[in-house]
Amino acid sequence: MIREDEKQRLREDFNSNTYYDGDAVRWKSSKNAVPEDIMYFWRDDGLVGDTEVAATEAARSDDLDKAITGYRWARANMTEEQKAEEAYERRAAFGEGERVINVFTGEEYIT
Repeated sequence: MIREDEKQRLREDFNSNTYYDGDAVRWKSSKNAVPEDIMYFWRDDGLVGDTEVAATEAARSDDLDKAITGYRWARANMTEEQKAEEAYERRAAFGEGERVINVFTGEEYIT
């Protein structure tokens, strides 16, 4: 739910801070697809239609798939130094003997 004080700002953002990528709506600053709740607000406010809402959701899903693929690739190509530093950080964060699972890659570690 969008707060009342945010609604006018979002209306202004639509006009000045977004662009169309096909039918998908993206933020100019980050090139990210606009979040679902904001798209629904803009649809209900008459600024976009169902076509733009669906296209933006598809773009957001595609962006996420690409980001996770890139993350998995980076993980698979970590240097031994990077792996050792990460292991140190895991132990510092979770303590000794804890099981930690990376939900994106399925990697399991015991700290």
